[in-house]
Amino acid sequence: MDSESLLHLIYLNKNGFMKGTFFTFFLFVNTLVFAQKFKTTEKEMYHYLEVLTSDSCAGRYTGDEGQKKAAKYIANHFRKNGLTDPTNTNTYFQQYELQAIKWDSAIVYASRNTFKLGKDFYIYGNIGLAPNIDLEIVWAGFGIDLPKYNSYENLQVKDKIVMIQLGEPIDSVGNYVISGSKKTYPEANDWKLKVSTAMKKGAKGVMLVTAPCLPEFNRRLEAYNHHQQRPRMSLPSTLKNQELAIIISPQMASDLLGIDTLTYNLKHKKYHTSSTLLDKASFKFSFQIQKIQSENVIGMIKGKTKPD
Repeated sequence: MDSESLLHLIYLNKNGFMKGTFFTFFLFVNTLVFAQKFKTTEKEMYHYLEVLTSDSCAGRYTGDEGQKKAAKYIANHFRKNGLTDPTNTNTYFQQYELQAIKWDSAIVYASRNTFKLGKDFYIYGNIGLAPNIDLEIVWAGFGIDLPKYNSYENLQVKDKIVMIQLGEPIDSVGNYVISGSKKTYPEANDWKLKVSTAMKKGAKGVMLVTAPCLPEFNRRLEAYNHHQQRPRMSLPSTLKNQELAIIISPQMASDLLGIDTLTYNLKHKKYHTSSTLLDKASFKFSFQIQKIQSENVIGMIKGKTKPD
């Protein structure tokens, strides 16, 4: 076995097995055991990285030609160095399927205004709504469901869009209502928990006000728009279970609440009283869902004491 045996690459390209995100992970194993028997050079190590990060691999985007080229390179490396193929396919490939979602457009018509995806709001989660649907929007304040403070008391949210904001209510002397002190409620800014709470109560989706001011919203929007240049990918099973969160700008929140933006920015923590109905909105969604075939590349080094 030549010096390449010192470098063992495990190429993982699937969410669910590792961190739940679609990136390419390379694990470089360089142990003292191998180092004592085999030698490699910095130049050789650099060569591997140079190949895998070269323009010919084109970023190694999941399912693209560049990713498959990188996968073949690593599989050939495994084969050359005699690693066991745990997939029993003689390819080192573990095949899997993804769904890639690419937005064409998304528009919300409400309060005599037109709000557009990538400008006034952005979306996380499952597009579980019909492409064209009219739904009522209700304001649920901070979206908290606790015995001491319940945003949903006497509020009907089933089959509606629930609009909520992050944070928690403050009383007239500056204490947090839930704790009765300066101590914050730990989940006050957990937007995923607040979305989940609304969805469990039967909401079709949630509009979230997460940014305290327009510049901060625009900063987050810029990052979102950058990532949306490529399709968002999910395993088919996880896509069905995701919850719809529409992150809206302070200006959009102001328009829906019927207050001016400056008032909202300065006093939004006081607007925590729930409302039965803000408006009826029309949602127009246009997107594409494409099936993507991809693969992990897995090579196994058998141990000495328990090789099987």
